[in-house]
Amino acid sequence: FPSHDTPKKGTKTGHDAVFKMTDLAEAELRKLMEMRPKGCKYFFQRKGKPLRYGLILEEFNRALREAGLPYSGTHVIRHTMATITRKNAGLDATQAILRHTTARMSEVAALFQPTIKQ
Repeated sequence: FPSHDTPKKGTKTGHDAVFKMTDLAEAELRKLMEMRPKGCKYFFQRKGKPLRYGLILEEFNRALREAGLPYSGTHVIRHTMATITRKNAGLDATQAILRHTTARMSEVAALFQPTIKQ
């Protein structure tokens, strides 16, 4: 990793994105790279193949069941982060973290409250 600024192309808005990476995050990604099978180009993989959403969703919902919580799509994590960020850091921070183009989009995301046991 030559820099902690990692560009991502092909976003919904068509703009490049830069993600700040901490030293700890870089170290963890390097560990994942070292654990990959030879020739594998994916960070998050199983047996050299990229993780598929269905597998991630299955594991996510297994954890919810074990916790006694109802089924949910993984997008609830994004809404939860929006709600926590809005409450603790304000709307501007929420908009920046979610990479929304308007504050209104962030307001809606932060207001979303799934019916999950506390």
